[in-house]
Order: sequence, then structure tokens, then C-alpha cells
Amino acid sequence: MKDAADQKDEAITQRLDKIIENTQKTYKNLELPALATQTAGSFGSQAQDALTAAKTELQTKYDEVKAGLQGFVGNLSGASGLPVFDMGTVKGQQVVHDMNRWAEQLSYVGLAVLALAALVAFEIVFKRGT
Repeated sequence: MKDAADQKDEAITQRLDKIIENTQKTYKNLELPALATQTAGSFGSQAQDALTAAKTELQTKYDEVKAGLQGFVGNLSGASGLPVFDMGTVKGQQVVHDMNRWAEQLSYVGLAVLALAALVAFEIVFKRGT
């Protein structure tokens, strides 16, 4: 003799089986024409063309940004030296501001910033309270 819970489970299983069977009958002959013509691993010529165009556009934009920032930022490794500003010609004289003339004096600015950062870090690490 089956108890009520087993009968309920059996009824649910039968209903699910009917739903699955009806779904399989409904969609048995369904074919998606756009996907049926493609081979495995192929996206079709339209998708490949769009991908190629997007890659080309991305590379072009990257080159533009790189060229724009290269003069602005320069070499960030520090090995390139200080910047030289060419102001052009003023009253027949070429005006060039070369920061390398003050390289020795300006090197102390970097050391001062580094020391200040070390002090701030020390305070953060060893701060009492909160």
C-alpha cells in the first residue's frame, strides 16, 4: 500500500513526463535556418567581417591615443631625463626651456616626496586609537 506522499510524488512525475513528451513533440521538427547553415566553429562571413572591422577600429584608436600620450607623458621610467619645452621663435630668437639645467636641484624634490610618503605611511601603520 502506498502512502499519500508516494502517490503525490508519482502524480507529479507523471505530469512532468507528459509535459516533457508534449514539448518534445512540439519542437521535434523545429530547425533554426541561420544556425543550420553554419559549421562547427564558424561564425559566418558577416560576423567575421564585423570582428575584423572592430579589431581594425580598436587598433586605430589605440594608435591615436598612444601617439597623443607619448608626447604628453613621455618616458615614465625616469631614464629619459627632464622635459625640454620648445616655445618657438619670439622676436627672431628661438626660445627653448630645458629643465635639465636644474636636474641636480630638482632631484631633491623627488627625495623630499619620497620621505614625506614614508612618514605618512609610518603614521598610518603605527597610528594609535581608532
